Amino acid sequence: MENGDKMKIALVGAHGSGKSTLISSVYSELKKKGLRVNLSPEVARSSLFLAANEKTPEMQMDLFGRQISIEMTFSRNCDLLMCDRSVFDILMYTRLFFPDNEQAISFAKSMENFCKDYKKTYAHFFVTTKLYSPSNVKDDIRPKEQELQEKADKNLRATLDEFGIEYTLLGNEPENEMVSYLTNIL
Repeated sequence: MENGDKMKIALVGAHGSGKSTLISSVYSELKKKGLRVNLSPEVARSSLFLAANEKTPEMQMDLFGRQISIEMTFSRNCDLLMCDRSVFDILMYTRLFFPDNEQAISFAKSMENFCKDYKKTYAHFFVTTKLYSPSNVKDDIRPKEQELQEKADKNLRATLDEFGIEYTLLGNEPENEMVSYLTNIL
């Protein structure tokens, strides 16, 4: 990486796959190494739509816009921005949650058009492969159905493939894999 260059990576995966825990741990390790990194949080965790249990196409569009905004905001003053999710997660969930809703289909098409160029802002994607039981998650944000989680996992990879995005599937030691990869390129 050239001096002054900035890089953005995304950790993506189905809900309940340990993304937030993993990316926080990797962030801490990289900070200990003295690297200038920042972490953009998952936007759904602070969604007023989800807090009000309003799961609608409008909520998905709000999450999409907020994801872009938070990535831009958190990319300041760092060499590496680590994103807990990406616009591609939100696109995939829009399609998954509302497959027959005309407004959601229209929103998804807009998201797709934006993603075609926006994908260039990401240097790399890491994809979680371990799924934890969503019924054990103690929050009101994530869906609790195991079948939906498995479908999200499959659909996210298909979405990344659809856009020609290269990614690393994380294995048994995801933290070590990410830290090693990122340390080598920074």
